[in-house]
Amino acid sequence: MRSIVIGHCVSVHSEQILFPLHFVDKLCEVDFEVSVSEGGPVGQAGAIRLALSRALLAVVDAATAEKMRLGGFVRN
Repeated sequence: MRSIVIGHCVSVHSEQILFPLHFVDKLCEVDFEVSVSEGGPVGQAGAIRLALSRALLAVVDAATAEKMRLGGFVRN
């Protein structure tokens, strides 16, 4: 199991992971911690991005959620 700590250890994939937060303008408002296992770094970054995007759907308005869907962050 590997931990990706954004802010202390700059990951090559940190931009991909953090992009959903940039997209909904919540980068400085959300703290999160994840643990991933299996797969390579690219797959793990994609899994984190998807999980983060799905979690953000719970805290954004309907218009922003629709923009996230149209932007390819989540599927219907």
